[in-house]
Amino acid sequence: MSAEKKYNSNLAVLRIVAMVMVLSIHVGQSTNWTKYVQAGPYGVQLFFILSGYLIYASLDSGIGTKDFYKKRVLRIVPEYWTALILYWLIGVAKMSLDGKFFEAVGSYHAPWGIRYLRYFTFTNSLLISDNDALWNNRNAWWTMSSFMMFYLLAPLLYKMIHRFFSAIAVLFVLLYFTPPLRLLFENLMGTWFDPEKYNIDAFRERFPFFQLYCFFFGIVLYLAVHEGRQFLYLLFLLFWACVLGSYKFEIILTLCVAGSLQCEIRLGERMKKVLAFLSEGSFSVYCIHVGVVGALAVAFQGIRMFAAAKFILIFLATCVICYIYYWVYQFVKGRIKRRHDVR
Repeated sequence: MSAEKKYNSNLAVLRIVAMVMVLSIHVGQSTNWTKYVQAGPYGVQLFFILSGYLIYASLDSGIGTKDFYKKRVLRIVPEYWTALILYWLIGVAKMSLDGKFFEAVGSYHAPWGIRYLRYFTFTNSLLISDNDALWNNRNAWWTMSSFMMFYLLAPLLYKMIHRFFSAIAVLFVLLYFTPPLRLLFENLMGTWFDPEKYNIDAFRERFPFFQLYCFFFGIVLYLAVHEGRQFLYLLFLLFWACVLGSYKFEIILTLCVAGSLQCEIRLGERMKKVLAFLSEGSFSVYCIHVGVVGALAVAFQGIRMFAAAKFILIFLATCVICYIYYWVYQFVKGRIKRRHDVR
C-alpha cells in the first residue's frame, strides 16, 4: 500500500476530527459543558500523530532538507504570525481605548509587551514564566513549540531512523522513559523555580520533548505501512495498552489512523473540494478559535438557554467565523502572490 495514497481523503477527515475535538473542549469550558467533551483535549495528540505520519511521508517522497524546511515555514509561519499580529492589534486597541496603552505594552509584565515575542519564536513552551496563561499557553498556543521542535528535528530523525524496527525501538524507549523523565524534570524545575510562583506541573506537561512520543506513534505507523508490518505494530500497540495499561488514548487514536488507511472514502469532486477546504482550514481554526470562543461566550453571557443549546450555537458560530477568516486570509495571500509573481 502506498503510504501517501490516502492523505487527501481519509487523513484529511481525521484532521477535521482533531480540530473538532480541540474546539469542543474550549467551547465546553466556556459553556460549563466539559463533562460531555472530555475526550476533546486528545485532539492535540491526534494532530501530533498525524503530523508524524505525514511528515515522514513527505520526507520519504524525496524532498530535500532545504525544501522541506522552506515548505514548513511557508505553510505555518505566515498564517500563525498573522493570527499573532491580529490578536496583538485587537488587544492593544482595547486597552488603548480605556487609556491603558502603557499598561498594554510598556513594561516587562504588560500583557502585550516584550514577552509576547516568545510566541513569534515558538519558545513559549520552552521558557517557564510566572504567568502560564499569558506567556506559555495564551490561546492554547503551547502546541506550536512542540510542532516546531518536531519539524526542526524531522529531517535528522528521518536520516537516523527510517526502518520500522529501529523506529518502534525508539517509540518503546520514549513510552517507557517519558513518565520518569517528566518527574525528574519537575523535581529539577522545583529546585530552580518557586512552585508557588511558577506553574511547574503545567510547564512540564507541555514541554516539547515530552510530546515527542506522540509524533513517533505516527512515524512508526508510516514505516509499518511502508514496509507491510502493520500486524506487528498492531500487536505492539495492543500489548502496551492491555498489559502495561498506559497511553490508551494515544493508542486508540493511532489505531483510528491506521484503520482509516485500510478503507477508501469515495467522494465526488464537489465533496472533495469541501473536505479539502475544511481540512486545510483547520490550522486557521486552531490559531484563532480560542479568542473567537471567548468573545462569543461574553456575547451570549446574558442569554438564558440550555447549556447544550449554547454549546452548539457557540461551536457552530466559531466554525463559521474561523473559516471566514481562513477564506479571507487565503484570498489576501493569493492576491499578494499574484502581485509579486510568487509561485
